[in-house]
Amino acid sequence: MKKNVFVLLFVITIIIGIATPAFAERLKYTGLARSEGGAVLASATVAVYLAGTTTPADVYEASSGGTSVNEVTTDSNGRWTFYADTTDYAFTQEYKVVVTKDGYSSITLDNIFILRLPTNAVGVLTNDGSGNYTWSASSFSESGDYSPTGTWDWSGATVSGLNATGLKLADASTLTLPAAAPTAEGLPITCNNSDSTCSFATGFSSITIGGGTASTVAAWDGSGNLGSLSTQNMLTTGTVSGKVPIITKSDSYTLGTDSAQEAYGYMVFMSGDGKILTLPAVVAGMSVCVYSTDATAKVVAPNASDGIRNGTAARNADGHTITSDAGAGSFVCLIADSADGWTVLGKAGTWTDE
Repeated sequence: MKKNVFVLLFVITIIIGIATPAFAERLKYTGLARSEGGAVLASATVAVYLAGTTTPADVYEASSGGTSVNEVTTDSNGRWTFYADTTDYAFTQEYKVVVTKDGYSSITLDNIFILRLPTNAVGVLTNDGSGNYTWSASSFSESGDYSPTGTWDWSGATVSGLNATGLKLADASTLTLPAAAPTAEGLPITCNNSDSTCSFATGFSSITIGGGTASTVAAWDGSGNLGSLSTQNMLTTGTVSGKVPIITKSDSYTLGTDSAQEAYGYMVFMSGDGKILTLPAVVAGMSVCVYSTDATAKVVAPNASDGIRNGTAARNADGHTITSDAGAGSFVCLIADSADGWTVLGKAGTWTDE
């Protein structure tokens, strides 16, 4: 008897989705067997294997229920159908079918697949160039220049190394930054440094940075990083005031003993005959005023390496003092004008050089 050959027509319905299935789902595969003359081949056996192997595949004859089988039979129209369950195989799994029927030569069709991109998470279908497909989380990390028209929808995608000019996001968009310290230049954003999430504000008038403690003031350092003023060698506690601080002494005293700030703008009220106010080693910009509260002489003594210019062009010898007359209300104000010493800016009464 002459053997006929048949032609296997394989039909795949393409269903496009946008995510990997995270639930049980059966993917449908269907084909049509005909003889060379065009006659349908009813009741032919269709054995199903994993692509490129002789390993039988566990498939189903219905879209739900039933037990798995390794082969199906064509119907009266020569059509065959089987279903692959995504709990058994990845949706990218490829298959091989071998169709046989008495009196006809068998035919094998390998590496058949269904392009069924599922529906519940964003991802990317990738072909490795050898016919193998994989599904992975959505990403966009290619290098180069992109000048698309229209709108790109990146919702759910991971974008790395983005360098965009004029990046525009929709209202109430959220920009999630990596775990490393987030940086942003020229963007109005609200950041929470506990989870590195930055959401764009509605306008360009301000930048609000959350995650810090109450009443904390921040500043950008020389490297462009945002930090507390405490890291910038700036005053972060206490009271900043424009008033002149005053201290009162009834005995000889070295300025700066109680506080180093005394050499910067303090007023010293002194009492007691011949009491001495000793100045610290000069630092340009220091200043102090001394006022006698009683009718006794007061002495201002510079550091042994510093001199005082007392109304003359030349400065006194280093370490030489100036002494007031014995009148109440005598005062002298001095400023450290250089590393060489002090200059008298103003005085009342007579102050005599040593």
